[in-house]
Amino acid sequence: MNRKYTLLLILLLLTIASVLYWRNFYTPFYPVAYKGGEYIVNNTEPLSNSFNHNITQVLEYYEEDYKICQGIVHVKNSLHKNDVLMYNYTRKAQDSIWMVKHKLQYKP
Repeated sequence: MNRKYTLLLILLLLTIASVLYWRNFYTPFYPVAYKGGEYIVNNTEPLSNSFNHNITQVLEYYEEDYKICQGIVHVKNSLHKNDVLMYNYTRKAQDSIWMVKHKLQYKP
C-alpha cells in the first residue's frame, strides 16, 4: 500500500513538473488574425524586422517575457496558446496610432 502511494506521488510530481516546464517553454511568435469567427495563425511568412521591433515594444509594454533567438521573437507557450491575447498584441504591433499614444517606437 505504501509503495502505491509513493508511485502516485512521483507521478503527480512529474505531471506538475511537466506542466510548469511546458508553460515556461518559449516558442516563435506568429501574428494572429481574426477572420470568419476564428483566430488564424500566420506562420507561413517570415516576419519583417519592423514587425519584430514593434511586437517587442508591445510585449515590453505589457511586461510579457520574450526572447530573441536568431532574429526571431519567442514567447512563452502559455501566451502563445492564448489566441485572443496574441491577436490583440499583433494588432497593437501593427497600429502606429496606438504605439505612439503609448509612447512606443513604431517602425513601419
